[in-house]
Amino acid sequence: MPAVQYNDVTGSNTYAIKADSVAATNCKYNWYGDASGPNYTALTGASVSKSNPNGTGDKITDYVTYYPWLHKSKADVVNDNASYQSSTMKLVAGWNTLATPVKLIATADSIDELIPSGMTIGYYYDGGWQQITTGYVLDACDAVYVKMSAATYVQFKFDAGAWTMPSKDLAVGWNLVGLAYLASGGMDADEAAASVYKTAANLPGYSQVIGPSLIDVQTDLYGSTSCASFAYSSGSTTTNMMYAGLGYWVYMQNAATLAGFTITPIAPDLD
Repeated sequence: MPAVQYNDVTGSNTYAIKADSVAATNCKYNWYGDASGPNYTALTGASVSKSNPNGTGDKITDYVTYYPWLHKSKADVVNDNASYQSSTMKLVAGWNTLATPVKLIATADSIDELIPSGMTIGYYYDGGWQQITTGYVLDACDAVYVKMSAATYVQFKFDAGAWTMPSKDLAVGWNLVGLAYLASGGMDADEAAASVYKTAANLPGYSQVIGPSLIDVQTDLYGSTSCASFAYSSGSTTTNMMYAGLGYWVYMQNAATLAGFTITPIAPDLD
């Protein structure tokens, strides 16, 4: 089956998209009839699988790469010239890190909106641990720790029409950050931290990037299980990957501003 992108895929009594082989079918950036995305539960043995148990849109089969999907219809995408992407990320029971690679829509950008139930406690880090309270907004380049009573799925709705350039001021010492880069392949830690390698006054910036042990049991925003904890030192020649949706620690010798990589608006490829 050829790629199917930027369409309204709705109205089927059985499956909106049915893959005709075990090879992955590229069906990203489609509207499935509801902002929650397609109704899909992965079958055992699927080579491309990422369940979407809260999706109430039309059904799809295994071997369909459907994420990110659109949380607005194609008409909105065309009228606004904005790729209104959405995806879910699975949180495990217990502690998780959580981050967003892109600015979220205003009605779904606070922790209590992202996680309406199941979170027993959450923290952000600002020179020390601070407990998350109602209304705490998760911004691109930011990350938090959340403890879940059971496994659950968090849906991100990216504000593709906003005019933002993601960044975060990093203080001397430890900082908790997320990768502001909307790509399934992730990014090397040294590349992700390139903007804080030196300060504006040419002083040393970061010395370490740490992938905490929590990410060993998590999946990233794209359902990847290849995420791994690591300890990366500035100037090292090793490769350590950071992934969208997860949180990482950065130790700063001098304060500097971390810059993200995905800048909105995000224009759709409608060719």
